[in-house]
Amino acid sequence: MRQEILEIPRALRMMWAKGRSQYNALVRQGAWGEKPVFITGSGSSYCAALTGAYAFETLLRLPVVVREPGVFNTYT
Repeated sequence: MRQEILEIPRALRMMWAKGRSQYNALVRQGAWGEKPVFITGSGSSYCAALTGAYAFETLLRLPVVVREPGVFNTYT
């Protein structure tokens, strides 16, 4: 597990270098407006979702809704 944690910065740098144009295109296609951004999480990832929601709301001033993944079963 320690090795995987230590590899995260390198993996993020590689991902960013390879996928930057795709990321930029995806962000530009997004319909940013009045609709909320939905973030899902379960267990410890729910805590990360709450942290992400805080960042979105405070830094980007976007409305965010954090829910458990089971709430979205209706839409699948």
